[in-house]
Amino acid sequence: MFVSILGDDAAREASLDGLQSAHGFLQSRVAQALRLKHTPTLSFGYDDSVDRGMRISQLIDTEAKPHE
Repeated sequence: MFVSILGDDAAREASLDGLQSAHGFLQSRVAQALRLKHTPTLSFGYDDSVDRGMRISQLIDTEAKPHE
């Protein structure tokens, strides 16, 4: 499962650590909700698409400014 986390690198690391530490609880809740014999194993990773989108937006803004 990819997650987007707003904040600096420390906040991202803390959030991913928190999700990983809650893995067992989250896994059991998903298993209860889906009622499957075998539930897919949850894993967490950082989704950097928001960072890339912001970088592209900055580049566009820079190029859109009138050149002096």
